[in-house]
Amino acid sequence: PPGEKTKGMMGVSELLISTCVQCVLFSLLSAQPLLVVGFSGPLLVFEEAFYSFCSSNGLEYIVGRVWIGFWLILLVLVVVAWEGSFLVRYLSRYTQEIFSFLISLIFIFETFSKLVTIFKNHPLTRHYSVQPDFQPGVPEPNTALLSLVLMAGTFFLAFFLRKFKNSSFLPGKVRTGGHGGVP
Repeated sequence: PPGEKTKGMMGVSELLISTCVQCVLFSLLSAQPLLVVGFSGPLLVFEEAFYSFCSSNGLEYIVGRVWIGFWLILLVLVVVAWEGSFLVRYLSRYTQEIFSFLISLIFIFETFSKLVTIFKNHPLTRHYSVQPDFQPGVPEPNTALLSLVLMAGTFFLAFFLRKFKNSSFLPGKVRTGGHGGVP
C-alpha cells in the first residue's frame, strides 16, 4: 500500500514531486548538475525510523521533515564555508561496508517479516473441493504461496546472475553488461 511506512503521510507521488523539485534546484544551484540525487535504501530506513520517532513522541511528521530540511541547509552551508570536504579522507571502505551491511540486514528482515504477515493474513489453501452445487463467490488464491515463490525466484535469479558474472560462459562484456551497477 502507498505510504505504508509513514501511514499515508508520504507516498510515491509526494516522493516523486519532492525529488523532482530537489533535483531541479540541485541542477540549477550546484556545481555538478549531472549528479543523480534520488531516494535510496538508507533514506527509506531513515524515514521509517523518523516516522516512528515522531509517532512515539507526539510530533508532527511533515513539520519534522521541514525542520530537518532547514537544519540540513544550515549544516551544508557551514561545511561548505569552512571547506569541510577534507574530512572525506577519514571515511574508509570499512565504514561504507558496515553501513551497507546494516541496510541489507534491515531489508532482509523486512522481507521475511512481510512474508510472515502475508502467511498470517492469507494462509495456504491445502485442497480445493469442487462440489456439484457450486456457488460463485470471491476467489481465494494462494497469495502466500505466490509471494513465497516470487521471493525465492527473485533471490535465486539474482544469486545465479551474480555467479554467472564470474563464469566462463559468453564474452566478458556480455557477462558484466547486465549486473545493474551492483559490484
